[in-house]
Amino acid sequence: MNGKYLAVDRIEGEFAVCYDDDNQKYDIPLCDVDLPDEISEGDILKLDEDGRLGLDGEEKKRRQQANLDLLRRLMGKG
Repeated sequence: MNGKYLAVDRIEGEFAVCYDDDNQKYDIPLCDVDLPDEISEGDILKLDEDGRLGLDGEEKKRRQQANLDLLRRLMGKG
């Protein structure tokens, strides 16, 4: 993995409240970064090596599938 991933937990006013994979919290001002207006809870942001943030739809899909697979295993359906 190149860069760091941040999961958008919620939007609070003008901030995206995000957590990284180590559960460290980041309050990211929406006006300070080049993010689309449609950013929402559950989105995955990638912080690249140049310090730029962007949405990563493929990582979001991968994580959703991993969570679904885990849920199925826990419920004995997979």
